[in-house]
Amino acid sequence: MDVDNRKIFTELINENMIDKHIPGILAHSYEFAGMKVRSKDELDVLKRIKTFDKVKDAIPKPNEKKGTAV
Repeated sequence: MDVDNRKIFTELINENMIDKHIPGILAHSYEFAGMKVRSKDELDVLKRIKTFDKVKDAIPKPNEKKGTAV
């Protein structure tokens, strides 16, 4: 495991962690952030996963830019 990721995970993981927070924790990692979709098949799988109610709350929301309408 990357040393920088170990520091991140140490701060975020504890005995009170809820499983729906795991995707958000993974999104903090440097290795995960650098991953790119390499094929249309991978993109289709990711889109399908995003539609599951179980993971919708765990997917980070994009930050709103100042001056844009909601």
